[in-house]
Amino acid sequence: MMTKTHWKKLYNPNYFGAWCFEPGKDMVLTVDHVIQEVVSDEKGRKEQCMVVYFRERGAKPMICNKTNSKSLEKLAGSPYIEDWAGVKLQLYVDHNVRFGSDRVDGVRIRKQVTMRDEPAPVLCEECGKAVVDADIDGKTFTVAQIVASGRKKYGKCLCMECYRKAAQPVTEEASSDAADA
Repeated sequence: MMTKTHWKKLYNPNYFGAWCFEPGKDMVLTVDHVIQEVVSDEKGRKEQCMVVYFRERGAKPMICNKTNSKSLEKLAGSPYIEDWAGVKLQLYVDHNVRFGSDRVDGVRIRKQVTMRDEPAPVLCEECGKAVVDADIDGKTFTVAQIVASGRKKYGKCLCMECYRKAAQPVTEEASSDAADA
């Protein structure tokens, strides 16, 4: 099974987005804290945004728009961001979010968490995507095996896609470009 890279990961890799999901799967994450911070978009424009940080290791922070803020308020039972810590969110990709005149993929919060019995996903510390079992050359590797191997070899939890990228040898041209930078 080949893992593919969503192009949006390359534009704003520091924040959680629709590109972090396995196709068709929800994700449950726990709010750690919420703050306002300056965020830069892919064109370098800076904007004050509300950002939700999660407790799960490797989970990237999520820029929270008004729609998701209202959903979080309802789930927490409070309009105060200080009361949102510890709230579990079941996040999903909505393929019909309006962004200006366009319809785009966006992260939304379900009205209630229905995945309580499932453990929180283990997230890649590089890209923020859930680490999942992988079949390699006819052998299945579990999430635990992939995580253990990534920590041992690279010092962090990696999904198979990022593990493969880390394993790629650096070419002379690439290392020369890096030295010139």
